This record gives sequence, structure tokens and C-alpha cells, in this order.
Amino acid sequence: MIEPNETAGDTATETHHEPHGGAMPHGAADDIAEHGQVDDHGSVALGPLDTRAWAAAFLGIALGLIVAACFVVATATR
Repeated sequence: MIEPNETAGDTATETHHEPHGGAMPHGAADDIAEHGQVDDHGSVALGPLDTRAWAAAFLGIALGLIVAACFVVATATR
């Protein structure tokens, strides 16, 4: 039997007991335009460039392309 506060589609992960719209902690999703653009974070500077990580990434891509080219050459019909 379905309880009065539940619907037939309720599951353990989707209970529909969470607040909706204006009852949500941050308000309804449709009232965002009323507030305008809010920049609470200000200007955040990016961290330093990790050159070793980027070099490793490019080396991995280059080695992968070399392996792919070897497969193409090995399987090419003559």
C-alpha cells in the first residue's frame, strides 16, 4: 500500500521528501535572474604552471602516436 506522503515512483534514492523551490536552502532556481550576477569569489589567481606534468603528458601522447603509427605500418597491406 502506498503511504499518503509517497508516490508510486518513490525509491530508496528518490524520496521526494527534500524541499523544493523556495523551500530549498538557496531558494528556487527560477529566482536567480532577480539577484543578478554575484561574484563572491573575487579575482582568484591561478597557480603556477606545472611544466613537468605537461611535459609528461605531451611525451605520453607522442609515444602513443608512435605506437599507433607502428600498428598502422605493421597491419598495412602490401
